[in-house]
Amino acid sequence: MTKVSETISRVRNVLKAVKEDPFMTDRFIYSIIMKHSKTLIKRESDRTNLFKYVSLFTEIPCVDLIEVDKVDACCIGIKTGCTFKRSKEDYYNQYILNVEFKGNEYTDFGTKIGNSIENNNFSYFNESEINILKQVRRLDLFEYKTILNYKDFYVIGFIDSCSSDLLEIIDYKTGGKGKHLNYSKEDYNQLQIYALSLRQKTGVTPLKASVNFITRGGNLYKGIDFYVDNVKPKIIDIDIGYEKLKKTYWNVLNTAKQINEFYKLNK
Repeated sequence: MTKVSETISRVRNVLKAVKEDPFMTDRFIYSIIMKHSKTLIKRESDRTNLFKYVSLFTEIPCVDLIEVDKVDACCIGIKTGCTFKRSKEDYYNQYILNVEFKGNEYTDFGTKIGNSIENNNFSYFNESEINILKQVRRLDLFEYKTILNYKDFYVIGFIDSCSSDLLEIIDYKTGGKGKHLNYSKEDYNQLQIYALSLRQKTGVTPLKASVNFITRGGNLYKGIDFYVDNVKPKIIDIDIGYEKLKKTYWNVLNTAKQINEFYKLNK
């Protein structure tokens, strides 16, 4: 095993070949090594643990999904899975009867917020709202497409924002006061699905995932239009550890099976 002193010496020799710097102390070099080594060690550990058990990404023989264009076309996607679990009636109307989904004030407001963050353009908001929106964390990439492949279907998603090395992912959410608590619940798995998709496609497992929640003000029933409330954005850290990802993988498969059975009974 290499000693710390030997590692520092090797780094210093490399630096000397490039540039002499009297402020490059051993303590400073040590702090840099510790800072980056922890990240690299954790990434390698996650990579090893995630694929420690081959069965994590193997087929389940008892699941026999039929080929249905309407299902394959959109959704066994995150949106469809959420629709199915929230309301079987909404799922039936949208994905079996093919009734076009029409946006509303809630979805329009969320889209407006998302577009402003992605484009870093807050011209549609007042000064108070801009002050809040500029506190929202923006990473390098936006609307990064992900696909999690299973044997008979796949899950499509779009990461709101992620770092260029894919080690950090963010999901932006809006909602009324107190609604941020919904994203701390066990059944919220959107970011876990993104993490699984990235790992499957690139071999990179994100190290950090979070929901950035913007509080929405206004009350349509009272005739008050939606606006960005003067509340600091809330950051909810999301568990994307090995056990959570493994559980999410099987939960998605189970939801797909339920959707398949529902479709066969109601088509």
